[in-house]
Amino acid sequence: MADLEPGGFDPNRWIDVFVASGVKYFTFTTVHMHGFCNFDSPATDFDIMSTEYKQDIVEQLAKAAEGRITAMWYFGSNGGQDGVHIPKELWPKYYQGLWRGVTTYDQLRAKQRARRVYGMMERPFRRYYKIALNTRGLSGLNLLRTLETRLDNVVYRLGYAENRAQARQLVNHGHFTLNGRRADIPSMLVKPGDTIAVKEGALKLPHFKELPDLAEKRLCAVWMDRDIKTLSGRVLRLPERSEIDGSLNEQLIVEYYSR
Repeated sequence: MADLEPGGFDPNRWIDVFVASGVKYFTFTTVHMHGFCNFDSPATDFDIMSTEYKQDIVEQLAKAAEGRITAMWYFGSNGGQDGVHIPKELWPKYYQGLWRGVTTYDQLRAKQRARRVYGMMERPFRRYYKIALNTRGLSGLNLLRTLETRLDNVVYRLGYAENRAQARQLVNHGHFTLNGRRADIPSMLVKPGDTIAVKEGALKLPHFKELPDLAEKRLCAVWMDRDIKTLSGRVLRLPERSEIDGSLNEQLIVEYYSR
């Protein structure tokens, strides 16, 4: 095992793949059947630290998985070599906290955070989850895309509102059109190809007279195109995961509703 060199090993990329696939947990072999340990063992030198790699793979995976997905560790038979299997009290300290995995509380917090970000009550949020569940693809990503394509969020992402709450109010007051028709329901879902614009009559209001200068200083989401001169915009495509709030954990939300 002295020449072991898992080149290019990236624990975060592993976890990204696990989470994106929708699995709820993964199992990793920490001790092989002949007693070789994939971590820094205090009980034997027959471990990964004695190889050319000299890095604790289990520690890396545990830290990358924390708060994102439940990690399960498999200990194989030690083939009769006493002392290779480590009693729990001898586990390195960093395992003690990471062994817990993801709890229902973690899942609830993830769901509540997403609700706060998009300013939504529980009932409509759950409805969007059901829509995402019945849409082809990853349920978590589908949920985030559904939330992102709400009309009020699109107005905000175009830079035509300071925040989502203001965007919701502007839509409620009937100041926007969707594909040329009055749109005053913030929860309306838009799709690629749809055009959003400030209603002609609203352009005379003080807020909208100042809006071009304000919007110029705000970023427009890359999955949309806008024309500040006409205060309009068009949805080009659905957003990719990297273009959505990175602090949201859609996998935990899916797990919460899947209980």
